[in-house]
Amino acid sequence: MEHLTDAPVANILILAGIIFLAVGIFGRVGGFIGSIFGNIEAGKNSRVLAGTLGLLLILGGGWMHEGNHKSPGANPSPTTPASSTSPGANPSPAAAASSTSPGANPSPAATASTTSPASNPSPATAAPSRSPASSTSHKGTTSPSVAPDVPREVPKAKAPAAQPAPLKTMPPAAPEAATPRTARDNSPTLNPPVVGDDRLVGLWTNLTPQADNIKRLQIVRVGQALDAHIWYSCPLGECDQGVHRLHISGNIATYDITAGDRRRLGTLKLHNPAVLLLTVDILETGTQHRWHHNWVLVKSTLSEKTQSAFARYLIAPNQKAFAMAPGGAWSYRFKEHSAAAAGQVALQNCEKSGMPGCRIILLNNDAPE
Repeated sequence: MEHLTDAPVANILILAGIIFLAVGIFGRVGGFIGSIFGNIEAGKNSRVLAGTLGLLLILGGGWMHEGNHKSPGANPSPTTPASSTSPGANPSPAAAASSTSPGANPSPAATASTTSPASNPSPATAAPSRSPASSTSHKGTTSPSVAPDVPREVPKAKAPAAQPAPLKTMPPAAPEAATPRTARDNSPTLNPPVVGDDRLVGLWTNLTPQADNIKRLQIVRVGQALDAHIWYSCPLGECDQGVHRLHISGNIATYDITAGDRRRLGTLKLHNPAVLLLTVDILETGTQHRWHHNWVLVKSTLSEKTQSAFARYLIAPNQKAFAMAPGGAWSYRFKEHSAAAAGQVALQNCEKSGMPGCRIILLNNDAPE
């Protein structure tokens, strides 16, 4: 009876479940139970419902009865000491709750709760209260718990907390000299610099083309660099020599072409935005043969007035010279007794325009050195 009364609610649920289960199985309940609750007659659907409810009540009551049976309050276990002692120690029973560590170096505040390997603690030091420094290690593990009914003795004195050592201050370092920053330093995402003069870009035509020499070239910008597409005069009219990268040094552009046994080194220099001075050296590999040519190329954007002047000059008789300034002023002279004399007069007339930099760009139909 004591076992039946220790969980009355669970037993009631089981008893009610048996009754409902009996209704579900037999369809009716009479006899002793019927004399209390009255005779019960159930239809088919009611029997199914009663059987299901009965099983649930029996299972619920059993679960509650089992839980009450295993409750800590019903069967309290004896308190066991949870102490851990280092090898060689002989702690007394009263000191079973204190913790020791064979390699620990306790602070003065923890001397009341720890024992060294060779110590013999007395009963007066049993189960001291745990200070915050001894309850949790640096790895986050807690010390063993102490049963609530074990008497504790509060330490009589608590050592002051250790003060952190003052930080050593270093003398301030001498400021470094400021390094001047350029626009490239301040803007690391700037694109690489553009090489070459953009005035070189365009279609250039040789004023005095000759056989096996440059007839025209077209300079285009590719990314940050310049490429030259070159055509030569040949029996078919003009022959394509392909596209070649221009190498830029200051305001001078050069190219290097090797075809067969000949190497052609070209140098291009702008005289003004529409006039290009071209020098080509032709070297024959394996020999000492060398040819040197100078040409004047004009851009398709050259003014009509200057184009007409060149046209008239080229059909004029020899012993002539054509002078031009970078600013565009020009003068030419012909029918002199020598090309040098024609050049002197043409140069003087060009300089009268007031534009600096006048120079002879053509003597007869050839570009001078």
